[in-house]
Amino acid sequence: MSKSISPVHPFALGPGGSRFELLVATFYLTSMLKGELPFGFEKGGLIFSVKLQQRNKGNPVDDIVIKAEKGTLSVQVKHSIRFTNRKPRPNGKPPEFYDALSQCWDLYNRKTFNKDTDCFGIAIDAANLLGKNRNDIFDTITWAKNEISVVAYLQQLEKFKAKKKYFEIFQDLLADISKGPVHDEITWDFIRHLIILPFDFHQTSGYSGNELRNKLLDLVKHRSVDNAMALCSRIYDLATTYAITGGEFDSYSLEKQLPSNIYVPINNTLTSYVLQKNLAFQLKQKITREKNSKKYIPRIFTETPHAKDELRLFSDPVLLTQKIVEDLQKIDIYLYNEITWKLDFPQINIVLPDNFQIPNTLQEVIVASDALKRYVSKLKTDLKDMDPEKGAKVSQHINYSNRSLFEEIKYLLWGCNHSIQHRLENVERHLDILSSQILIVEGKAASGKTNFICNFADTTLNSRQQTSFYATGYDLSIEATTSLKGYLVNRFNDEYDGKLAPFLKDVERISLKDNKPLLIIIDGINEHSDLAHFARQLEQLIEDFTSDIHVRFILTCRSEYFEKRFVNLRNASFKDKTTFIEDLTHNLAPIHRKFMLNAYFRYFRINCHPSREVVDRFVGDPLILRLFCEAYEPEEKSETVTIEPLNNIILDILFEQYNLRITKRFEEKYPESGFTRKYKKLLYELANYMLMESSFSNVPVESIPNELHDIVNMLVNEGVMLRKDLADKTSIIEDSEVINFTYDEFRDYILANFLIYTIAPSNFEKFKEIYSKSISPDSPVAEGLEKYTFILSRKNKNHAILGFLESIDNYADIFLNGIFLVDNSLISEKDLELIRTLFQKDSHHAQQIYSRVRNRRSKKDFPLLNIWLFLDLVAQFDKNDYIRLINPIFSPRYGRLENTCTSIESILEGCTADTIERDNNLSLLELLLCLSPVPPVYSQSITPFELFLRIADDHPKPAISLIKKYLREKESYVSQKLWAEIAFSSSKFKVKEIYDIAIQLQNELLIKDNPELSEALRIFLSRCTELTLVEAD
Repeated sequence: MSKSISPVHPFALGPGGSRFELLVATFYLTSMLKGELPFGFEKGGLIFSVKLQQRNKGNPVDDIVIKAEKGTLSVQVKHSIRFTNRKPRPNGKPPEFYDALSQCWDLYNRKTFNKDTDCFGIAIDAANLLGKNRNDIFDTITWAKNEISVVAYLQQLEKFKAKKKYFEIFQDLLADISKGPVHDEITWDFIRHLIILPFDFHQTSGYSGNELRNKLLDLVKHRSVDNAMALCSRIYDLATTYAITGGEFDSYSLEKQLPSNIYVPINNTLTSYVLQKNLAFQLKQKITREKNSKKYIPRIFTETPHAKDELRLFSDPVLLTQKIVEDLQKIDIYLYNEITWKLDFPQINIVLPDNFQIPNTLQEVIVASDALKRYVSKLKTDLKDMDPEKGAKVSQHINYSNRSLFEEIKYLLWGCNHSIQHRLENVERHLDILSSQILIVEGKAASGKTNFICNFADTTLNSRQQTSFYATGYDLSIEATTSLKGYLVNRFNDEYDGKLAPFLKDVERISLKDNKPLLIIIDGINEHSDLAHFARQLEQLIEDFTSDIHVRFILTCRSEYFEKRFVNLRNASFKDKTTFIEDLTHNLAPIHRKFMLNAYFRYFRINCHPSREVVDRFVGDPLILRLFCEAYEPEEKSETVTIEPLNNIILDILFEQYNLRITKRFEEKYPESGFTRKYKKLLYELANYMLMESSFSNVPVESIPNELHDIVNMLVNEGVMLRKDLADKTSIIEDSEVINFTYDEFRDYILANFLIYTIAPSNFEKFKEIYSKSISPDSPVAEGLEKYTFILSRKNKNHAILGFLESIDNYADIFLNGIFLVDNSLISEKDLELIRTLFQKDSHHAQQIYSRVRNRRSKKDFPLLNIWLFLDLVAQFDKNDYIRLINPIFSPRYGRLENTCTSIESILEGCTADTIERDNNLSLLELLLCLSPVPPVYSQSITPFELFLRIADDHPKPAISLIKKYLREKESYVSQKLWAEIAFSSSKFKVKEIYDIAIQLQNELLIKDNPELSEALRIFLSRCTELTLVEAD
């Protein structure tokens, strides 16, 4: 095409039809350049693109197609038209109005036409709309859009004959076009989607021409009229060419073809706007897809609050640097400095470095972050040097005058010192996040990574209108088959032609305008089908893109995949710019646990109140929560299912229900597929391959019979229980597809079923051989296979298999892993005795048993395996057994004792006189007594017995009953410690009944047999003599 510019006066247009059509196109193209709403279709939002002559591409209303933010306007241009009910003569050319309506009717009835957002229009020369006719036709159309029902619309038309006549013209012509009657409601709805677009480009007084002139003046240098005419000519010529080829413009492709010597983009805002809007549209589509697949469930809280705070810091560092500065300045150093002043130790002050300023750009954020990190590091070093336990400089400041005071308050000093260090470490991490360009979210399967990222994109990024791109590892494996970098660049705009430099230049411009980085989110990088190749490509991609500080990456990955397949990212050139968020649900607060569970149950329409043990199981393993919800979700959307009580999760029952739900769902969805039979055969083939080959992942597709491939594809496409991957490059089956179970627990359940119900009945020796080989220490299915083999064998009373399991060396672990998951009716006295024996064997087994019974506090829900099993054993232990078995469970190293006290306090502090007597609460009060001999760490805020006393203040009756129960055990280490504790407690326990118990024990006891208890009794009785005895109420 010639690059010469031949000015065309935008007003000297004449009556020509083709010229009129090109001027309308020029008008809309100019509006797109200016970032304006399209004339007549303002509800659609700003213009994304303009297409010309689209009939060959499936749009019958083909002259001009305007793609906007919230819909599409298809325009038929008719320079001269009369709004009459004239119909075509036989073999004659149809009248203009009839022809235009025919094309609009065709589009209206197509599936591609979205009646919620799209419209069609007829652009005409305004000269054809004069006087009353103009008002009548416009009123007929406008009222159709304004009335909420066809009845109201027709009632309004009845009052005006001329307007009703136009409705009848529409209905008559549509009936002729469709070769049959068209009902009032359809006619009304059709008219609602129709827009009449009058344009006036006449030379002297045309308002459209004047408007076009002003638009052009805004887009040229010096607002020169000559430049405006030249620009109009260029746009007109381009429209002429594109109309011939059926081409499409967006603002970027149009701007590239305009003369730079006269055209001035309005601060490039439109290019930025269109790029951002295109990305926002893509993001919305991706999020909607994740919602539909239930990978993302809105309003379900699955992460600790700090994780989302860190994501916000990473995504908007300029805005949130101020918050980190405030967090640093708010660190409480008053008590620490007061103590150090008394000891004449160096004090600390938190004052921002000289010349520090709050940053205003991303570049300034990096500089400010580095300066603050150096300052915080210096503060931490000073505090570590003065750590009372191991500080390098503490001894230099201890002398004769302060040594005694130091020994008295060193633990308080230690607590203050470490508290400040901890706060500084949080600030330090947040500063690292501010300056990082790569954030990697790790976690185990179904730990909420996708929900976390999608929720962030759906809410935070949308509300901030931040430029961002979202894809999954699976998307990239399907769509980015050649160059990952080229694919990603072209997803932003294919006009970049895969070239990084112009893309980064535009990103920098947008980021400087918005003061926010571009976020590239890749969710589930482990879902890519060629992990080895993808890991290398991803490293190179991040390295290239993060050469610009305005680009940041957010990646999510399953932990085990990251450490095995993406460890190169830990050691890449950008490792110092990388931050990790791990374990989103770690230490999830009780209120957030409750919120998460309620949100899940509400979404899946399940009504239940799970026990504390079940809550812990669901929160600790969200995969089981998801399986539970999918297994029990009611089939009808209007229904709600009630599951009460929910005191335990019996996994084999859950998997059985899940299996039934899968079968029913697919039978209904694919009734002709013979799904049930093929599904069972598929599970047989998968289990058989895994067990016979001792290969529990990557089952080759070619090992599955051809008749089952359709079932495999159904399950893979639904994302229910199977997924397809490409075989590893190290595999002998090069480049072939393999199958894996989505849920490892479900796989282990299927394998156990296969062994018990298929292999064992026909060949028990083969069963023993395969089982023994499959539970070797390095087997990935060992734990699950042991557990489900035990559970299913116990459930079906398979004594042969149970006897075989008992002969295995690690039967104790198999037993403890399974017995708490079987139904209460299957538990025998022999089982209880074995649990008692294992508990007393060593602290490892004691820890296993305690962890399983600690939340089983209701005798009604758990008649046999409950917390009282633990309490009864502990109450009988002497000193040696207590120290050997109980102290390690509550090791101060892990803060278990303090965490237990904190948890109990949160439960019991709200109890009333009635509720404290309930089993589930009384057991916690008794647990505090049983734990009173455990030595607390010196920094612990409260001991078990101190907490017991606090609860006893409000509830003396049950407290005294428990005290009396334990004090009678002469050989119990708990009893010995309690006498000493209550001797120096308040007088509430020095009642006559307890005094009598002490006298009785003292008379029965020989000092030489139990000197510690004898001494504790002596102290207690002497204290009772000093105080006035208070009779129990």
